[in-house]
Amino acid sequence: MKPVHQKCREIWEQIRKNRNAYLFLAPILVFLCTFKYYTFFTAIKESFFQWNGANVNDWVGLDNYRKILTENTFWISMKNVGIITICNVIICVTFPMLAAIMVYSCKNKRISNFFKVLYIIPMVVPSLVVFLMWKWIYAFDTGAINQFLRLCGLDNLVHSWLGEPGTALAAIIMIGFPFIGSFGLQFLVYLGALLNISMDICESARLDGIRWWQNIIYIELPLLKPQMKMFVMLAIINSMQSFENILVLTDGGPGKSTIVPALYMYKQAFTYSNMGYASAVGVLLFLLVLVFTIINYKYVNTQD
Repeated sequence: MKPVHQKCREIWEQIRKNRNAYLFLAPILVFLCTFKYYTFFTAIKESFFQWNGANVNDWVGLDNYRKILTENTFWISMKNVGIITICNVIICVTFPMLAAIMVYSCKNKRISNFFKVLYIIPMVVPSLVVFLMWKWIYAFDTGAINQFLRLCGLDNLVHSWLGEPGTALAAIIMIGFPFIGSFGLQFLVYLGALLNISMDICESARLDGIRWWQNIIYIELPLLKPQMKMFVMLAIINSMQSFENILVLTDGGPGKSTIVPALYMYKQAFTYSNMGYASAVGVLLFLLVLVFTIINYKYVNTQD
């Protein structure tokens, strides 16, 4: 076993040999330490204080966590984010994958390239623009959905889609339908995985007389499992952290029907100046995401 000082000397020698690489990495490390790690550990520390972001910073121990776990609004937000997460996982895994399989199966190169461009273009549209467009689509008086329903004589189906507790959460989940443009990255990854399938496998399947639907079920889907597992985890993390769409469209309303933990944390911090309490909410969200991540890495094998 090597002495500690010898190991340190070897490490230092490696750093010296690769100093140029470390110099290139230095700016991003400084950025991460300043804006990510410092703020992260500060939030953990301040979660034990009653802190208003300015002159009040009193130690309260675990009181913030006790208040959160007994707060009805927090549990309503957890229920809402649970529903959103389940729906987002299903949408993220299925719709982009089906689009990728369709493009991959298309024999006409021009049509295939057309759909590739069509699915990728929405990636450059800012999310805020998409949210505002859907806000107009859902509008009660001038919205596209209600105008269409009135045109078809279905006035009884007209709703204030974002203004009624029974429809608001579902309306938010359906933003981006048919969802392919909203998940352009997933589409590209799925398509790249399909294009990497060995032609020998496809040729053997064709010679065995396998049908197109059997080809999808028994060849393409099993080979896409690593990508599917990865996107399930990313969808869970994104659903837990995201709140911009709800902030723009409903601000958590009507009532508490669309409130989610991230928006609840944002309001506590920047509306009520309850920074310590908001930090505690953030820590709980981090722990929840960490649990899902550990489960994913420990029990889900992505190297199939």
